[in-house]
Amino acid sequence: MEPDLPLELLVRGYPVSHQAKRKKALENWKNDVRRQARAQMEPGHFALQRLLKATVYFFPQAELEPDLDNATKPVLDGLSQCVYIDDRQIERLIIQRFEPGRVIPLLDDSPRFNEAVASDEPIIYIRLEAFGEDAR
Repeated sequence: MEPDLPLELLVRGYPVSHQAKRKKALENWKNDVRRQARAQMEPGHFALQRLLKATVYFFPQAELEPDLDNATKPVLDGLSQCVYIDDRQIERLIIQRFEPGRVIPLLDDSPRFNEAVASDEPIIYIRLEAFGEDAR
């Protein structure tokens, strides 16, 4: 059984860059992303096989290091083979950071999104939706 879409996940923690020199830290981060994703999904789910639109919002508690693009890759890699088969299934990607003190209004009323906004620890909000013909 595939997970229902849209699928919203929260990943707690500070991302490790895919360019990190400490490969062990990078692998640990990806494994933590997988563990957290599995804990939020129905038991016995299969990885999604359809084309996807992904939204990834970072809510760090300080200025985000590494760069936004370098922080996103390990998150998406961590979801591979767990939430979806391969990150090549992502046809559209929306990424944004919300650092403390920056007010950026968004119109999203999902409970998971609101939990991310209200978090007092670094957190990443991820929303996966069907893309293209798979959206029908």
